[in-house]
Amino acid sequence: MSSDAAPRQLLIALDAFPPSLLEAWCDDGSLPNLKRLREEGQSGRVDSEADLFPGSVWPTFVTTTDVSFHANYHPAQWDADSRKLRAPAADWCGVTPFWHRLAAQGIPAIALDVPFSHSARQPANTTEVLGWGMHDGLWSTSHPAGLLRELNKRHGSTSLVREGPGTRPEADLVVELDGLITDVARRTAIIEDLASRFDWRLMLAVFSETHRAGHWFWGETGTGVPQGGLKRVATAVDGVLPRLRSLLRPQDQLALFSVHGVAATHDSDRVGEAALLYLDPSLAAGAVRRLDPVYLLRHVLPMSVVRYVTKKLPRPVYDWAFYHLQNAGRDWSQVRSIIFPIDQLIYATANLSPPEDGAEAKEAHIAWLRTQFEGMSTPDGQPVIERIVRPTELYGGPRLALLPDLVVRPADGPIGPIIVMADGRPRSVPRHSSRDGEHVREGFYVQVGPGISPGSEGPTVAGDRLAAFLCEPAGITLPAPD
Repeated sequence: MSSDAAPRQLLIALDAFPPSLLEAWCDDGSLPNLKRLREEGQSGRVDSEADLFPGSVWPTFVTTTDVSFHANYHPAQWDADSRKLRAPAADWCGVTPFWHRLAAQGIPAIALDVPFSHSARQPANTTEVLGWGMHDGLWSTSHPAGLLRELNKRHGSTSLVREGPGTRPEADLVVELDGLITDVARRTAIIEDLASRFDWRLMLAVFSETHRAGHWFWGETGTGVPQGGLKRVATAVDGVLPRLRSLLRPQDQLALFSVHGVAATHDSDRVGEAALLYLDPSLAAGAVRRLDPVYLLRHVLPMSVVRYVTKKLPRPVYDWAFYHLQNAGRDWSQVRSIIFPIDQLIYATANLSPPEDGAEAKEAHIAWLRTQFEGMSTPDGQPVIERIVRPTELYGGPRLALLPDLVVRPADGPIGPIIVMADGRPRSVPRHSSRDGEHVREGFYVQVGPGISPGSEGPTVAGDRLAAFLCEPAGITLPAPD
């Protein structure tokens, strides 16, 4: 540990934990340690981009810029230059975490399981672990090299498995809930280990367990009580807070936060599936090659077998298969509308190139897409689309062109299995996910330390300003983004 007398900043994230439940469970006595922190410090809300780009909330926090600057918004994004769906990467929308900028100024930092923070760089003064137990499981690396492997050997590997496609039996989810509780204790031991062995003035650790629980245990699954599974995980995190506080000296600062929350989801996946089948000509015209072996296996094998294989594939093989399936056999040049349902949203891009097709043609196609979404309804005539946003009207960053042309948000509520398209044709669409919780915009923060007024209410902080705001009490000023 550093012998420097300067105050240190410990940042603990409860990923995707909503402020509404924080307040309710502190009030009813379920989270006594969090309640004590709120009484001793300052509390406030976080305003994120999760209502439009839920996958962007962590890279926005990490880079201290909005989504139009970093353009990381989902594990599989449309890349118009390569004409395929692929993962965000350093060659087209890389990120520079704010602790790398601090490290360049001589401020040592530790980061554990911060989503979307992989930069393919390993600067001095940083200790990073990515992939011990993350909800998305996209990365598996550490700096120094071998540290992740050592932590797995010393503390045990995560219980988290890949979520896999389709619906999931409740029996599988119940087993996973027990694993999440176990992982909270393991993660705490890893935080203690890293804090005691490596130099740091800033330490950021993310509890991914609350995120997974919010998605799969918002309802009564596993407990018979609404949010019962999530409450079990939150209670486990609350129980380890005294251990985390013991890492700090009297002059140090502590902040607990979530960059966004979770709330109930309903039938938004039905709307996205209906739009995909209706507006993506490659599916209707059979442009996906049925002879593709990976595609055939994915769609012919029973879902239970697919889920089992998904869990067992080695990470590199799984990554290859995932992105292969996204693009399998498609001639994207023949697809004029890239429709990509994700979480509770639909991303739509007009796949026309202005030099060849003309800017007016592209704008006309975007306008047509908007009318198609606006025309979707329930059988009794109720609209199923709540909001349609054109990112170019909200953002102005240098990577704006990498974002979809339209972000479509279905209505928040039960819609039913029948979706009537703009041309009047009904479609019967089953739910294809067991997730009963999805991302919402609002998160929270709680700050405790010297100079923080007990029981005070802080301002609402935007996601791209949150890191600077939380570090300020420790006298840590973030350099401007690259």
